[in-house]
Amino acid sequence: MKNAELNRYRDMLLELRGRLTDGINRLTEAVLADERPPGEHDQLTSEPIDKEIFLDQAEEAIRKKVVDALRRIEAGTFGQCEECGGPIAAERLDAVPYAASCIECERKREGSARFRR
Repeated sequence: MKNAELNRYRDMLLELRGRLTDGINRLTEAVLADERPPGEHDQLTSEPIDKEIFLDQAEEAIRKKVVDALRRIEAGTFGQCEECGGPIAAERLDAVPYAASCIECERKREGSARFRR
């Protein structure tokens, strides 16, 4: 992958990490203060705080994937599938810049996960 492409993905990932970190911090502060957070996660008073905690956990999981992708950039393995070692299509990385596997391996993993339920 060319340096310009890597820099573009790095910038995308850094921006995403910043947004996720800000959101996680805002939700965490709201949960600790037992308040409703402002913004996109506004809730009706009847909705339980469990939803806030779930959102916080989901955002943290994505943030960890973003950090892992930044590490792969530094290691020189960004854009390589961790499953098969093949390339991850640019279209996939444009949509999910923290993707660690190619679409074929992801489909296989999702298919096998359905059978484990």
